[in-house]
Amino acid sequence: MAAPVPSVRVQPTGYMLREGYRTLITFASNPAVQLWEETVKPPDMDGGEPIDITTMFNNRVETHWYRHIIKTGVATALCGYDPDVIPGLLTMVNVMDTVTLTFPDGSTWAGFGAMTKVEFPEHKRGEFPKATVSFDFGNFDTTTSLEQQPTYTPAAGT
Repeated sequence: MAAPVPSVRVQPTGYMLREGYRTLITFASNPAVQLWEETVKPPDMDGGEPIDITTMFNNRVETHWYRHIIKTGVATALCGYDPDVIPGLLTMVNVMDTVTLTFPDGSTWAGFGAMTKVEFPEHKRGEFPKATVSFDFGNFDTTTSLEQQPTYTPAAGT
């Protein structure tokens, strides 16, 4: 195989998000859950550690290859909350649901997953009490018992 040839970066097309407002998380089982998103961190896409394929036939550098399976990471949202939501959150944690992330341009990323954690920090005088909610795309369709990656739907006009 020949040596790699450099590529020239091309001006991207499309719509670049200019601000994070308004990014929302929706749980299909409770679309009006009493949480008010302040910040949202979308899930990562992680290919995992490369596979070392170095052998005794390498002369100068180690070589590696990339995994086939990708893991979607945990997403988080820092939210204001109504204390009345606490019993409902207990019923949502680790329960398979359809979770939708809505981006500021109206595009969505929806997948089978679950709320995995709710953390309440210390409440302090003069500070807005917030909860950190975590969710994960499980990528598993319980109806078909098959892998199902999240679905991205672009906003109209993008």
